[in-house]
Amino acid sequence: MQFRQFFSLTTPIFGLIITIGIVFFGVGSLAAQQITTNENGERIIVYPDGTWRYVDGAKPNELSETIDAQSVEENEVTEQERLAMEAAERRAAEEAEAMRLEAAAEDAYENAKEELEEAETYDDLSKSEMSELKGRVKEAKKALKRARESRKDTQKRLAKAEKQLQNYAEQPATTEPERVVSPTPAQTVELSNASINRDSDKRFARFDPSMDARLNPPDPKCELAFDGVDDFSGKKRRDVASQFFFSYTNDDLRAYYKERDFISCEAYLSSLTGGFKFLTLTLTIASETAQRSYGIIEKGSIIHIKLLNGNTVKMFNNKTDIGKVDPLDKSTTYVAQYIISSSDEKQLKKSEVDKVRMIWSTGYEDYEVYELDFFKNQFECLNQ
Repeated sequence: MQFRQFFSLTTPIFGLIITIGIVFFGVGSLAAQQITTNENGERIIVYPDGTWRYVDGAKPNELSETIDAQSVEENEVTEQERLAMEAAERRAAEEAEAMRLEAAAEDAYENAKEELEEAETYDDLSKSEMSELKGRVKEAKKALKRARESRKDTQKRLAKAEKQLQNYAEQPATTEPERVVSPTPAQTVELSNASINRDSDKRFARFDPSMDARLNPPDPKCELAFDGVDDFSGKKRRDVASQFFFSYTNDDLRAYYKERDFISCEAYLSSLTGGFKFLTLTLTIASETAQRSYGIIEKGSIIHIKLLNGNTVKMFNNKTDIGKVDPLDKSTTYVAQYIISSSDEKQLKKSEVDKVRMIWSTGYEDYEVYELDFFKNQFECLNQ
């Protein structure tokens, strides 16, 4: 949180772990000699050309049987494809690790916030102790940001590796598959218990971590506060249900606001037929004299929304609000509505929100946002 500075005004896919699940048989599996046991319990060595001999060194004998009716097809894999498969496997492992680290960072961030919220209910904590807890939240948030960026990078690298592997898999074979003599059960290796995969299109198997709720949390519930015709414009209007956006209490005021925040903000997105979209903020300040310090929210004033990817989105307020005082609650409420352009929407859906800078008539104030997915969730609901 940055203290207010006043001046005169005239932010599935799922990770996929690729494992090479194909067991190749045929020429590949018989490329080297094999030691097995015949029907008489004698240990024999079987050679690639179909001949065999006893392990004790007896003279080799020709196999008496010829080609088996059900010959084994070899799944031919080029060196380039093998390397591509190994690269995809490494990238998948990297992404899985990044997802685990992101989940751990998210847990650490949530735990730090809970500790801070619980501590704020105590009366005997010193300013230094409170400052330390807030520092933990800030550091945990930074760690979460780094973990999310790392996970996104691994996703991109995995997608690239998968695409390269798919390109190799789709290339037509340049030679006819080789067919080999399958020894009879009485004379050769027992292949009947092996599982032979003859599906030439399946080059790799996917591991789906979707059962892990920490890595793939359920989608947030979508609630619309209004879905109908606007009374004033006569156009179709949709309002997503309002939700908590951010709050703030200065350290010097914490002792006086034990059960509530000095500033709290709820927000929601709306749309009107014609491609118009809006962000509505309802800011409640726990003071009857807030207008003296904050003034008003003027039409045309800007809100700066900083995203975790480093970008900043600027939107303009489309109406003036002087604030409404509630003497019973001893608070002042402001409502501001900001126009969202199509380019703003693209930016807001790309990254989590980090903080907000509100422009008041007496200056500006920065607010830390803990609902990182606010815009992503609201847009997803609004655009359904």
